[in-house]
Amino acid sequence: MLEFFEQSNVRPTLLVFAADDPTAKESASTTVRFFGDSADYLLIENPARFKSTEFSRTALGNWLKERNTPTLGIPTVTAVTMNGWEALEDKMKRYLSLDEVCWLKELHELSRFELQFLRNRFLVQFEDFAGYLLPDTSLIKNKVSRFRETTQQKVDRVNDPLLATV
Repeated sequence: MLEFFEQSNVRPTLLVFAADDPTAKESASTTVRFFGDSADYLLIENPARFKSTEFSRTALGNWLKERNTPTLGIPTVTAVTMNGWEALEDKMKRYLSLDEVCWLKELHELSRFELQFLRNRFLVQFEDFAGYLLPDTSLIKNKVSRFRETTQQKVDRVNDPLLATV
């Protein structure tokens, strides 16, 4: 397989899920041992499955860190929001995509905001890592809108006319 990838000019990107679970760590270790530096990696951190910093302290965690492996962090979603999503699916008798459920008025407004945040974080991170996931980043048709940070002027309390005593 490695020889085929090399001859085809293909460099695979493999997802490694950071987990405290021994089975997940063994699977990741086996994958890295097989592919080694012949692949790129994207580390996925899911707080629902990754409750401690133990993975980052393993030799595998250090190996990925030494290679500047990018990390995609899955935001935490509250149980209330997940239960609301599942209740809507039960009511509608079908599965609802993340994008679809983000806009359904039947879901509590705070839950919709939470899921929209989750979707937006995914979009931003996947766009940031597109070079690892797509053969050509020009394939992205709709780029994520990003806020531009503005620098605020420092307030000079002595010379600021709005702070003067009247």
